[in-house]
Amino acid sequence: MPEKHPDEGPRQGRRRTTKKTWTTAALALVIAAATFTPALADDKDEIRPHPGGLIETKWLLDRPVTDTQGKELGKISEVWFDPKSGQVKEVVVDVKGSLGTTASHKILPWRALKAAWENQKLIVRTDEAALRAATERDKGTPSASPRERH
Repeated sequence: MPEKHPDEGPRQGRRRTTKKTWTTAALALVIAAATFTPALADDKDEIRPHPGGLIETKWLLDRPVTDTQGKELGKISEVWFDPKSGQVKEVVVDVKGSLGTTASHKILPWRALKAAWENQKLIVRTDEAALRAATERDKGTPSASPRERH
């Protein structure tokens, strides 16, 4: 039985009890929300923009490359960076064929791509002409770089 204040009648006691019940329920909801929120934030498939605009390398792998109209041209299969400068230099794009299968593997310089955040999604675009003009890589030949350097 709730404690009764000496100056309050039965109605004020019920109000105070109801107020405590609602406060307890609200507190329980806040605690429950705080408990489940980290589980949602740990979703490995979710890509969230870095506050500084940085892009994690694994987000690029298998990322569709589109033209300026949004048509998918292929997917990034490899990312190559210069160990001296630490900058990405080239990517290999698996270009889609007419039947949706991989038709060729093109080596594009990183500067030919535009990576940006749009509606909290990572978008990678290039000009279709740049992709057509890019060097083709023979995937059957292992190399230390996507280009054959002699």
